[in-house]
Amino acid sequence: MLRIGLRHRLAGDLQTEPFKGALWHGVFGACLHDLAPGAFDALMRAEVQQRRWALRPPLQLDGWIPAGAALDSELLLIGDAAAHAPACVAAADEMGRRGFGPSRVPAPLEAVWGVDAAGRPVPLSGAEAPVTALDVYEQARELTVAPAATSAELELRLLSPLRLKAGNELLRELPDYRLLVRRSVARLVMNLPEGDVGLFAPGEHAALMEAAAAVPLVAHRVDGVQWLRRSARQRRVMPFEGLLGTLVFGPGAAAAYPWLALAEWWQLGGKTTFGLGVVEARLRPVITALGASDAVGAPTLAPAAERGARADTAVAPSSPR
Repeated sequence: MLRIGLRHRLAGDLQTEPFKGALWHGVFGACLHDLAPGAFDALMRAEVQQRRWALRPPLQLDGWIPAGAALDSELLLIGDAAAHAPACVAAADEMGRRGFGPSRVPAPLEAVWGVDAAGRPVPLSGAEAPVTALDVYEQARELTVAPAATSAELELRLLSPLRLKAGNELLRELPDYRLLVRRSVARLVMNLPEGDVGLFAPGEHAALMEAAAAVPLVAHRVDGVQWLRRSARQRRVMPFEGLLGTLVFGPGAAAAYPWLALAEWWQLGGKTTFGLGVVEARLRPVITALGASDAVGAPTLAPAAERGARADTAVAPSSPR
């Protein structure tokens, strides 16, 4: 896996939708198509069934961002997709020249870096990047062997909308721990040449899922969000929705923590190439202090023109459902 950090610096004020995933996906795709058609075909053409990359867009949920602000994003390239890293960086550079938002605000590419297995920035050409899924897993597993880990809570922050399905239906309720772990395992299996052959010892996967099913959700502050994006390919406006906020799982979560640490890399759920499913997971002492309700709120990521210029109205809460 090759994780590339990118920093663009705004040359003017940017007014756009609060969630930047569709914007970044669209501009990146257009630039990659024009500069490196081969890389575009490998990563983004409609016929590609398995997307071996993910996008972490700027996470500011602001409808207005001032000139001079830094916009940090990341690309994750998995397996043979890493060979297209030079083309992706060139496309990111071109993105800054073409500009963002309806006014095409320029934002020169200021910095590019790699990320090591511990999540630290490193030179993109350094020996620390790329890394393997095993590297990340082992780094996280070291934290689970400490005595305090057995009683620790796991905090999972949903930094961009999480779009999960249960069966064939979009999940609009709070996800349980087993579902989150299962989705992260499935993402790895999907990208292994031989699937799950040899990945688990006999009975290990079943034991992992059984243990995850017993982990309680002890606190949360989660809202449902809805927004619209325009699909250039389908030439229509499409509704999107997902979950944003924080979930806290109780003691017992540490055993599967390495799988959620991996999810920090390849993200969770659907539409990860549009920046959905960005998460951060950490073990912490028991300090549960979030909301006690089981309801999921339903705010809307409204168009910028309806919200006004400032970010404090970017997510408008509505009644829990």
